[in-house]
Amino acid sequence: MSFESLTNRGEYLSAHYLAEVLPTTLKGGLLKRWADEEKHDRATPRTGLRGLRRDYFTAKAELADTDLFGPDRLRKLHAEVLRALGFEPEPQPLTVERAGRDHEITVAFAERATGHGILAIECGWAADTDAANDPTDAGRLLDPVILDSTERIDTGAKLASWLFATENPPRYVLILNGGVITLADRAVWGEGRYLAVSLDIAFGRNEDRELDVIAALFGADSLRPPAEGGSEPLADLVAGSRQHAVGVSGELREGLRISVELIANEILDRIRQAGHQPQQVMDLDELARELGREALRYLYRILFLLYAEARPELGVLPVDDPEYVDGYSLARLGDLIARQLPPSAEGGFHLYESLALLFGMVNEGHRPRDGHRAGERDSDGVGLRFEPMRSDLF
Repeated sequence: MSFESLTNRGEYLSAHYLAEVLPTTLKGGLLKRWADEEKHDRATPRTGLRGLRRDYFTAKAELADTDLFGPDRLRKLHAEVLRALGFEPEPQPLTVERAGRDHEITVAFAERATGHGILAIECGWAADTDAANDPTDAGRLLDPVILDSTERIDTGAKLASWLFATENPPRYVLILNGGVITLADRAVWGEGRYLAVSLDIAFGRNEDRELDVIAALFGADSLRPPAEGGSEPLADLVAGSRQHAVGVSGELREGLRISVELIANEILDRIRQAGHQPQQVMDLDELARELGREALRYLYRILFLLYAEARPELGVLPVDDPEYVDGYSLARLGDLIARQLPPSAEGGFHLYESLALLFGMVNEGHRPRDGHRAGERDSDGVGLRFEPMRSDLF
């Protein structure tokens, strides 16, 4: 399942784990616990987030009137978001030590503990996760940090990095941008990996399953270690994601090995059907190397396009075009080969020819206009369109 409101930068959680495994994992764990608590009329991050929707859109409308509603209205919304997720917001000055010096910063929430801790900091309004990163606008702190007469911190991203290098650093920093929350994790923030959510998109879609996942990833119950000790639930989810990725990688390697053998053996069968022996075509050692190399290249093309279909934002494939989905996509081919094909289909070349056509369109491009093909600069953008990749892979 795709969660359109979530940005999983640098695969903080592996993409497959986030889409397919995480919802099931949560269902038998955190969501079950919340369901039990809700039966006793206890508030949970799930109920809090679902209940925030109307107030969020009211705040969004008011924040559009910058003359009447300024930073105070945005701060109020941040407090409502934190409260919905299970935190008790308390804007306060906080003294932190770095390089032997004490510095004072203003935070919307602070929960400090040795080796852990959660802080929330406030930035400008944004409705989507890309805009929240703008260092000239929404990404700027509502309360800049003055370090000395010559140095200051103006953006939330920079402050998160600075906080992770203090003497008693927090584990998590929540960067609040009105309609966006960014979760910075000390363990991987420096690698450019993080989670962010557009509450604007999530509340617009209003799908319970998506809101549950958001509550489980950003809520207090996930970011706090349990009272009896041990790691916090989010850390366990991240560890599970990595283990899953290792398992998937192992399965992928074995799948590639088997697939290379299948393709190579099929080619050898074709050579024999043509009345030749493989050793007559090429030295067997050289032929084995060539078959292995070309079969692997062919499989990497398929893997790349499977990834591109799963990531439409890359713009490699026109996955939003029904003509592509119904006529060219790997998803269509997957559905086709999953069926029980009639005997008349054996020995056919439809799969090969379909992939060859798709590979060519990806590499050479396709810009239809009055029957013209790739490379025409006068394309009017009407119809199925591929931008040429010109890649060695293809």
